[in-house]
Amino acid sequence: MMKKNQHASLLSPLAVIFALTLLPGVTGIAVAQDPPPNTTAPPNTTTPQNTTTPPNNTATPPKAPPKPALLPALPFVSNFHFWKGLMMVDTISTGNTPAQFILATGLNVNAVMPEDVPRLQIEVKDTKVHVTALDNTADAKQGQIKTITFGLHKEENIPAAVVDMMSLLSNTTPIDPPTGWLGAPFLSSFMLTLDFRNHQVIFDKPEAPFPKEVGVAVPIKVKEGRIYVKVTIPGAKSFDALVDTGAVGTFIPTEAATKLKLKATDFIPIVRHDGKPSKIGRALVAKFALGKLEMRGVQVAYYTKDATSVPNPDFAVIGMDLLRRYRVMISYKKQMMFFAPLNPMTPDQNSLNP
Repeated sequence: MMKKNQHASLLSPLAVIFALTLLPGVTGIAVAQDPPPNTTAPPNTTTPQNTTTPPNNTATPPKAPPKPALLPALPFVSNFHFWKGLMMVDTISTGNTPAQFILATGLNVNAVMPEDVPRLQIEVKDTKVHVTALDNTADAKQGQIKTITFGLHKEENIPAAVVDMMSLLSNTTPIDPPTGWLGAPFLSSFMLTLDFRNHQVIFDKPEAPFPKEVGVAVPIKVKEGRIYVKVTIPGAKSFDALVDTGAVGTFIPTEAATKLKLKATDFIPIVRHDGKPSKIGRALVAKFALGKLEMRGVQVAYYTKDATSVPNPDFAVIGMDLLRRYRVMISYKKQMMFFAPLNPMTPDQNSLNP
């Protein structure tokens, strides 16, 4: 965990979001083998003088080799735990190697840390891939993870950019960085259910239906695999925001913050990855809506009007602080999200940093 005085070294806007966390406030069923025939002769009750069983010259057929355990079909469930407010899953990768991955809907690639390439036996190619994480970009070499196993479920041949995600998002590296990040290319292959009450992610068929329960369906747009939703705040122009499980907090455009005349509860100085300083504010928004899903009392971060070195003042993101209020289902195929309420919310759902 980074110390409080390291907040200023975080980058924008994930830096901001990380800073907010640290501040107070995949097929069938295995078939059972039939038991071998009983070849022992019954006792000879008519000739008690000879009770020895004659030799059985019938050759016993060799036993068939046991069938390998088959992997379960979709859906499959993976438990997660929180790492700095983000969902981390523990898996087994190539060579029976333990590997931890962050689930990030806002990342346009899957990614693996360069230092973990030898350990995961990844073959790196000269092919370059463009990486977009929040509003930060970089070019990286392409590799391929041979296997990732979630419990009994195995996924194979997962493309991954070899990139230091922590350097892309921050100029300080935590002592316990994840092995990699599973982004849109992986996550969009499923219909996802994020169960924050039970700390589980359910990976289902892309065409799976939403459950019949109380909740609100919200239309989404999918661009380069990344999810965007329409946000409405009374008194400001509506805007599109990235939905990112790889971001802890919620960020709104500078224009919206200015129009709303938000009174910042505090300001956080930051230093971008290019070394330039900037500043963000934090404030409470009384009403906040994603499509027809209405929320109250939402804390947002934003670049202040006088902030310098702002890369994209129109950038906005919906982070884990809002998503964790609900049981969230994401259908990339239907281009819809479904929010089911968690009521009453446990202290875990109310906490940004469990």
